[in-house]
Amino acid sequence: MEKTAVELSTLLDPVTEKEFLADYFDVKHLYVQGPPERFSEIFSWDEFNRLMNMGGIWSDKTMKLVLQGTLVEPEQYCASDYDRDGRETMIPNPNRVIEFARQGATIVLNHQETLSSGISSVEIALQKAFGAPSSCNAYCSFREKPGFGPHFDTMDVFVLHISGQKRWNIYEGRFDLAVDTPGFNGGSFPQEYHDQACGKVAEELIMSPGDFLYVPKGLYHAALAHDDACLHLSFGMTRPLGWNLVQLLAQDLPKHSLFREPLPHFDDAGAHQKHLKKLADALQEIVASPGTSTNMRNYQRSRANRDAAPDFSFPGTTHQTSYRVADGEAKIIRRGQQWLLKLSTETAEIDADCMEVAKWALQRSDFSQAAVTDAFKDKGPEILGNVLKELEETGILQRD
Repeated sequence: MEKTAVELSTLLDPVTEKEFLADYFDVKHLYVQGPPERFSEIFSWDEFNRLMNMGGIWSDKTMKLVLQGTLVEPEQYCASDYDRDGRETMIPNPNRVIEFARQGATIVLNHQETLSSGISSVEIALQKAFGAPSSCNAYCSFREKPGFGPHFDTMDVFVLHISGQKRWNIYEGRFDLAVDTPGFNGGSFPQEYHDQACGKVAEELIMSPGDFLYVPKGLYHAALAHDDACLHLSFGMTRPLGWNLVQLLAQDLPKHSLFREPLPHFDDAGAHQKHLKKLADALQEIVASPGTSTNMRNYQRSRANRDAAPDFSFPGTTHQTSYRVADGEAKIIRRGQQWLLKLSTETAEIDADCMEVAKWALQRSDFSQAAVTDAFKDKGPEILGNVLKELEETGILQRD
């Protein structure tokens, strides 16, 4: 299947990325109506059925059924079998899945990002735009049969409506700083709690093919199919948190001898407090060090690129390099006869060749080696290779 190129601006149009980041992101929901064909190359019923028919890859963990707001127990639609790794697991039974669909159950396919070219293209666009990992669920639902009641998510949600119509209620209530840990996620509370905490309906939407919806994490919402059959994609983006830094530090702290020393006896309060103070001082120094910042940024980068789309083209064995613009504040300016690349942290002198490529790159969030080669055929591979290397060294470009 031919790959589909998607950028964040494609999803938000006519709202600009700058407007979205300033007025909506992590602030309030955004609903954008689009032409019916807007997402037709990203996903369709044919693609959904192709995924559903890949029976050997699904389990009760990756395919879920929801009926009247309640998860269907795996034993009701799955049978015990062996997966592709030879492990015994619960595998969906097609006949049982169809029977529940007849009753109006919502079918949810989880984490199929790398199985669909269109879904993968959106996931990668979100990860590159926000520097955070994302995942996708596909929802197939039926007329007037509720999937989930009012609830909040622990991730930012981006909805692409594919087929049919679905009514969404966006509520006034929002859970503060929701995270996926007990006490701070939706599963920690009964539905009765959510029915009260969601508050009044702030906006009721009827989503149709081509429509886009953004719901910030923690904001209460609910959806109900308005047509006989309805299909939409829900992308969840999980931004790194402060506690991810603590998790990362915990792996390296044993390298510091102080953190390998035994704690004083709990009866010796003075010694205990003194030792904890030493640990706190050492920890503060470690957290504030440039090395910790570098390690954390590398961790974030690896998480954001965890599902980088493969680009195999066998029998060929060449590798297609891709680049992203790492400094969104960069600008090209001219001072006399000299071209300057003004970055967020410094200004670097560049020649005319670098200026042309940098100007072209800054109009994109990312691009492939093939795209830049095609755009600058006149420069030749050696000159273009040196230009890209120089732009990498300045920090404006980064290889994915």
